[in-house]
Amino acid sequence: MSNILLLCASGVTSSLLAQKLNRIVENDLNGYNLITCSICDVARYADDTSIMLLTPQVRFNYDKIQQMYSDKHVLKIDNKDYKQLNIDNILEMIKNQIY
Repeated sequence: MSNILLLCASGVTSSLLAQKLNRIVENDLNGYNLITCSICDVARYADDTSIMLLTPQVRFNYDKIQQMYSDKHVLKIDNKDYKQLNIDNILEMIKNQIY
């Protein structure tokens, strides 16, 4: 099983998004597990992760994360999708990397 890592500033600020996204991942993306963590803890989960999602609060770290984990798909969640909890757009972004 591979992980999709949802990275935010503290690991809890994206909890509502994580709850909604986790239900979708469990139902629609067989073989994937969603993990939410702080940007500071990315190294802990990186080995078993194939996709890293950066919330708007940490998107300024995109270049750094992309460079550190060049073998991973690093994606930035759009600010509007994040605020409106637009799970469909976020899921589509993930699927575009998987398939």
